[in-house]
Amino acid sequence: MRPLEFNLRPAAARQPHAEALPCPQQKEATISMATTGDPGDRLNSTVGIEVPAGAWMFIRSARRTDLITAELVVRGATSMEASSVYRTDSTPWGIEERLGFALPTDVQKTLQNLPVAPAAKPAVSAPISWIRTADYQPWRASIVILPQLPDLTTYGSLLSLDPPIRVWENGPYRIDVVDSALAFNNRENPALRVSYRIWHDQRIIFSSNALPAPLGSDLQGDGTLRRIADHVLAGSKRRALTVSQQEFLTNRSAELQALLTPPTAPYPIGTRVKVRGLAGSTPASGIITETVVATDGALHYGWRPDVARLPGHPMGRLLDRRLLAPARHVQPTLNSPDAALTGTQAPDVLAYGAKVRTIDDPRFATGTVLRAILRPDGPPTYDVQPDGHSPDPVRIPAAAVEPVAGTAWPTVQALLDARTEAGVPLEHGELLITLREATFVTDGPTGPQPALPAQEWPSLDPILDPDSPDLPASPNYGMPPTTTPPRIVIEDDYVRVIDPRHELLIAPNRIFEAALSHPRENLVELLTRVPDLHLGGDESLVTLAALTAQHLPDEIPTVSTSTPELATPEADPITAIDTNPVDLGPLPDSNPETPDINFGP
Repeated sequence: MRPLEFNLRPAAARQPHAEALPCPQQKEATISMATTGDPGDRLNSTVGIEVPAGAWMFIRSARRTDLITAELVVRGATSMEASSVYRTDSTPWGIEERLGFALPTDVQKTLQNLPVAPAAKPAVSAPISWIRTADYQPWRASIVILPQLPDLTTYGSLLSLDPPIRVWENGPYRIDVVDSALAFNNRENPALRVSYRIWHDQRIIFSSNALPAPLGSDLQGDGTLRRIADHVLAGSKRRALTVSQQEFLTNRSAELQALLTPPTAPYPIGTRVKVRGLAGSTPASGIITETVVATDGALHYGWRPDVARLPGHPMGRLLDRRLLAPARHVQPTLNSPDAALTGTQAPDVLAYGAKVRTIDDPRFATGTVLRAILRPDGPPTYDVQPDGHSPDPVRIPAAAVEPVAGTAWPTVQALLDARTEAGVPLEHGELLITLREATFVTDGPTGPQPALPAQEWPSLDPILDPDSPDLPASPNYGMPPTTTPPRIVIEDDYVRVIDPRHELLIAPNRIFEAALSHPRENLVELLTRVPDLHLGGDESLVTLAALTAQHLPDEIPTVSTSTPELATPEADPITAIDTNPVDLGPLPDSNPETPDINFGP
């Protein structure tokens, strides 16, 4: 029996996208998988994924060629050698369910084409419960060894190469529509077979490639998400379940179904909607803030677009401004908030204020773009301020990050004013890009300065740039500006608070009610600890309680686990509970049958 070595390199040696960091000299930990046969053959038949405690080694199972064997090898307490502590085999999708993390597409394809090589039985069989904890899960900078690649790659880069068709997230829940393949149930009726994942608290609970869908199905549509949930619930009655799956179906499935179920009209305040019929633009998304009935009985909705929260958007300063749309143009949606990263005005280069996440940089996960630098002697780079408490910006190649949210600066001057206010100086080689114009930063007599006049182009999106001079008319705001108090919608287990500044806040009823009993100054003190949460100083007690319950639920002790009736907070003069539609006078028009599920043995 001979060992297959998995050498864990120092951090600086596995950062393909990041600048090298100083790293003390250290030995390379040798991670070994107990195997039989020639070591050269084993090296060509094994995939390795690093985790904090050691590494997962994957081979094709000798028991059945359609199965994958996963073996965990961990470092010893006093030795650089490692030992095998856990082993399981299943389909690639079943392996994801058991281990709790995703196998990137390249890993799955590699495993399906590997030669079969038997592995020796490990000496220790570990309980399944701790396999899903952080020490045994890969992260973005984990190194991955694929036999066909001469160099190391990372877990984050492999995930970035082939992302899911669609990702839906809501609180601890996430559904990935991973991919689809053509399936021939019979010659006359070809169909699609959709693969998916259901996550909870950042761990995979269900994973499958067996959801049938007709040809031409909208795999990015909300209906696909609901079919995935139905598929899991129906299939759970006909298969053996893991402990995590049993717990999820018992305690979480009803909540997930409720989140995926569309509301009935009239839609409640806080509903995420897609709005059609916008002249000169594709459908936009946002949240409902008002239910409005005209004197002729026609139903309208006041709504605030998602892009209003982006840096530079004029509605970001006008916290009480809402748009108005007739009910026939409004439809509930499960889409993620629009971050101005798609459509005709999606940026090729991000500007100051954009949010990004790193692909595999170990230094930070997310951050805010300070500047974009384009120089002829190197690749495009960003200066990024990491989220959290890191004081220093990081310069990182643009190819090493993925955009999370864009910006809505209308003009170069608006961008420059914001930079000056924030104390972010210009630097030679910067590209300043906005919705209507762009320019470079050059060396001037007194230092870096923008090259003017800037290059201009039309800006025709009335939601992203409502004040554009290129638009034939302004959007229908419908309601005059007023000082809008937060609004409360009480549900069975949650309360929704719509605040002009912080928009939609969702908090558990019990924790929210307990937070209301705390002094205002105590809540403010607690909320100052939350990164990237900016208080305006004029928030009502209701808003502060909802923010605390949402961001710091463990800081609010509750008396009992029951859910009492939530009294109307009459003592707060700037709080309103919305119970009836508002009449503002005349307004202008402006589940198939589920088959068996095959997750492997």
